[in-house]
Formats: sequence, structure tokens, C-alpha cells
Amino acid sequence: MNEPTLFRYVDHALRFAFEQEHRVIMNQTHGMVSPRRSTRFSGLSPHDLHAQAAMIRQRVQSFPHLERHYLQAHFGYDLERHEGMEVVVNWVIAQQPTGVYVRRAFRMMIEQYIGRGRFADSGIGHVRKLLKCRKQTALDVRKHVWLQLDTLRARAVEVAEGSFKALGLVEAN
Repeated sequence: MNEPTLFRYVDHALRFAFEQEHRVIMNQTHGMVSPRRSTRFSGLSPHDLHAQAAMIRQRVQSFPHLERHYLQAHFGYDLERHEGMEVVVNWVIAQQPTGVYVRRAFRMMIEQYIGRGRFADSGIGHVRKLLKCRKQTALDVRKHVWLQLDTLRARAVEVAEGSFKALGLVEAN
């Protein structure tokens, strides 16, 4: 029988690793044990969980440049200080057809795609105002950006999945 893995999916492993980065290890006598903790982690101490998360984040550092920065931007928490977001913004702008583009508009569209960040809740109206165009044009640009981000996400998850399966962190399908 196969040895049990900690995670079923790559997304779970990455989300766990980047959440643990900012989680403080508390003494269990203070009652800080999370009631939602999965049974998958029942045999691991908080120190073991942090070590697993550090191992995953270290493995992400060995990924190719663009994929690494995408995963840091998508799963990391400090979007303002993370260079990952800037690399992704630069890549998205470089993929656009010729024209004049506003960097802030592309960052806004990326944060909308990711679902968090300062501009995550802004709508297409804000993008339209920044691009100084019609609503339909803004929708077309956002659709193009999101399709590019879909392909980048697929590449990054494929790289992570291969790496994590080799480590035995995720289940083989």
C-alpha cells in the first residue's frame, strides 16, 4: 500500500507553506490548537509543520524564475514587498500587443485574478478609467490578461506537482 501523503493537491501544499510562514508557534498549554486542523497533521508537532512548510518554500525557490515568482505572488502574503508580483506584472505587460499601457491597471487585473491584494475588490470600471478606454476594450484586455495568467498558473502548478510528487508531498493521480 502507498505511504500516506500530507497533501492531496499542489494548491493545498503551497497554501499551507505560505500560511505557515506567518504563523507563530504557540505552546499548546495556551489552548491555541486549531479545531479545524486536519487529521493528516495529527502526528506532527507545530515545529514539524513549520519544518514541512519551510521545505516546501525552499523547494519553490528552486523553480524556474517566472513560475517561482508567480507562486510567490499567488500564495505569498506580503504583496507590497514581494518581488514576485512585480515580475508577474512585468511579464504580463511584455505579453501585451503594442500600445500604451498603465502598469497600475495590469497590477489591478492580476490582483483581481489572484483574489487578494489592495485592488482585488475593484471592478472593471477602475481598470477602464486607468486605461482610458471603453468598457468593452477594458473587458477584452482583462480577458487577455487572465488567459495569460491561466497558462502561467498551469505551468507553475505542473512544475510544482512534479517536484512535490518526487518528494512524496502530494498524491500521485
